[in-house]
Amino acid sequence: MDPLVPSDIGRDVYYILSLHDRALLQTIQLNDYREELTTKARNFMLIGNRGRALLLMKRRCVADGMKHMYSLYRQRKCQQLVSALSLTIPSLHENAIIPDMEPETRHEVLQVEKYAQTMMIAQCSFSRVD
Repeated sequence: MDPLVPSDIGRDVYYILSLHDRALLQTIQLNDYREELTTKARNFMLIGNRGRALLLMKRRCVADGMKHMYSLYRQRKCQQLVSALSLTIPSLHENAIIPDMEPETRHEVLQVEKYAQTMMIAQCSFSRVD
């Protein structure tokens, strides 16, 4: 016999899932935006416009940070979903597999720090040239 899910828990689950899906959509859009910025920056470097390339790489650094935050947000929503469902299905909490995004997010944090350091050095170099 399946336990009955109260309507307020059903609404909570639906709301959490909708937030998770929107965050996933934002992550996908940010990936596309990051690729576009990288391509544009490379093109500007090829034609010798380093200042514009630097500006685009700064924007990419911000997009990387936003992607990282959306990944953490999605993980939190997944945990909230398991918590909400465990109220109605007690055995779910013990058997739940929550995706661990830590290795991916740690890599992104290191990448953002690397970009920030590179941008700082590049900015100093460009300001000396100008």
